[in-house]
Amino acid sequence: MKKLLQIFVAMMVWCVLVGLMTFPMLWLGTTHYAAHDTPDTQFTVVIVNEQGAEIPVKWHEAQHANWVRYAPPDCEADSCLYQLPDGSLKYHDDAPLQFTESHYRIVDDRIEPIAFTVYNFGDSFLQMILAFVAYKIGKYGWARWRLRGSPDELYVYHQLVMYKIKLALLTVMMLVVLFWVVEKF
Repeated sequence: MKKLLQIFVAMMVWCVLVGLMTFPMLWLGTTHYAAHDTPDTQFTVVIVNEQGAEIPVKWHEAQHANWVRYAPPDCEADSCLYQLPDGSLKYHDDAPLQFTESHYRIVDDRIEPIAFTVYNFGDSFLQMILAFVAYKIGKYGWARWRLRGSPDELYVYHQLVMYKIKLALLTVMMLVVLFWVVEKF
């Protein structure tokens, strides 16, 4: 029962670390633009045609399209356009393995980009790995602090840690070779 509780606590700490790493990953994935910058090619805005249909288009196409200015309604779809309190617009697009957010404003019938955020599966995977590394470093630091008065036990602990690191590196190396062989054939 004690081992099961330790596993549960370790998983909860790992999940909290993954959650805490979301904000820096979103910050790193956001590009901010000055007043007359040209945004990324994926920067998407929503235009409304004369019939009232919302059409998501790339920023470059929207600069030359006929569109109508409007206040967006609430939406329930994967792709939503929101009007923020400052009057700017944010288009959130959920794709299967990523989401993008285009933040822009309309100035003198011209679409002016503010920020663009991309968050994908690779970012989530990196978060999980970094959270695991942070957990292991924390666990190692805790063990060093706990065993600081006993040099013999600390030496044995270091030997065990080095063995586990070597085993993990060997496993990763074998998986990389396996994926490489599978890809070649």
